[in-house]
Parts: sequence; C-alpha cells; structure tokens
Amino acid sequence: EITLLKQLENLLLYGNHLTGTIPTTISQLTNLLLLDLENNQMTGTLTEELFELTSLEKLRLSVNEFVGPISSSIGELVNLKDFWLSNNTFVGETLPREIGSLTNLESLLLYSSGFESTIPSSISQLTNLDWLDISNNTFSGSIPDDVYGFKKLEKLLLYSNLLTGTIPSRIGELKDLTDLWLSENGMIGVVPWEEIGGLENLEVLQICCNEFSGTMPPSFRNDDPNSLSRLTFFDAANNNLSGKISDQIYNLKK
Repeated sequence: EITLLKQLENLLLYGNHLTGTIPTTISQLTNLLLLDLENNQMTGTLTEELFELTSLEKLRLSVNEFVGPISSSIGELVNLKDFWLSNNTFVGETLPREIGSLTNLESLLLYSSGFESTIPSSISQLTNLDWLDISNNTFSGSIPDDVYGFKKLEKLLLYSNLLTGTIPSRIGELKDLTDLWLSENGMIGVVPWEEIGGLENLEVLQICCNEFSGTMPPSFRNDDPNSLSRLTFFDAANNNLSGKISDQIYNLKK
C-alpha cells in the first residue's frame, strides 16, 4: 500500500483513469507535501482524514467527480499554498468560512464545480493569493472589497456567476494583475477606468455582460500613452456604456 511509505513527500497520480474514493488511510502519509490526483474519475467526499495532513502545501484535485460538503476541517491545512478543486461536482455546496485560515494560499482554483451562496468574507484573509479563480459557479452577492487589496494578485477570474456590486477604485492597487475576468455577472456602476488604466501589467480585461454604466473614457489614464500597453484582450460588450470610443483604444499596440 502507498500509505506504508511513511517518508513520502510527493504523490502525483494525475492524468490516469483512477476511480473510487480517497482512502481514509491517507492520514498515515504525515510527511506529504504534494498530493496531485487531477484528471481522473475519482468520487466521494473529501475525507476528514485528508485534512489531517497538516504538512500539505499543494492539494490538487481538479477534474474529478468529488462531491461536497467541504468540511470546516479544511482550515487545519495552514501550510497549503495550492488548493485546486476545479471541475468537480460540489453542486449546491458553499465554501466554508474556514477557508480564511489558509493564509499561505497562493492559488485557489474552484471554477466549474457547482459552488453557490456568497463568497465568505474570510477570503479577505488570503492576502498571499496570486491566482483566484472561482468562475462558472453560482456565487452571489458582492466581491469582498479586500480582495482588491491583494498586492500579489496576478489572475482574478470571477466570470459566469451571479455576482453584484461595483468595481471599487481600489482595483488600482493590484499592480501585478495580468488577467481581470468579471464578465457574465450582474455587476453595476461606473467602471473606474483611470484606476484600471494604471494596471501596467494587465493583459486581459473582460467585463462584458454586466450592467456597467457611464461613458467610455476619453483616455484610460490622463492621456498616458503607455497606459494598458500590454493589453491583448478587451471585452466590454453587452453593458450600458455610452459615449465615444476613445482613440487610445485604437492605439493599444498589442
């Protein structure tokens, strides 16, 4: 049995045709740092014994058939840096508030897994995130404002949910942001174009299919010719925007 390998630190079984559940004996692998079971056909819930592996740094379970709920014991994995659960079947489940205890998290990937309800406010504690993807679920309510203060954030993907609220001006604090996907939600208000224009590393700006209003900006950032110079994809279709299209948009070299 694999669980007899007491010194095992890395267990990678991704990209196979594995079925069945995560065995309860997984808790015996007390030195495990990386568990990658992605791209299989595994089922069942995330067993409580999994959350006893307090040394875990990377837990990658995407593209399986796992179901919920996710236990509050997830908060015990305080050393976790990667938590990937995308493309599973957590239909109707909520994200436990204990997720906020994972303050070392660098990537949280939950897209296309059936999660619903509001984004727990405790997510505001995950200040080390550089990649947050909760797209294609049914999360509702507004995005916790503190998310826009995550200084290390590079990818923020929240599209295809039921999110409401506005984009706050503090979006301009995300200086390392390369990808901003807010499309296909119910967000409203005036887009803070000038602050977005200050995101020098931004490559993708996707805000289509919302209820954003106001005018298109005459310039993104005080006529700065270098504003959004790395942008390769800009989609603001199907909103309530008005006014003229900025000449600066036509001058985006990418």
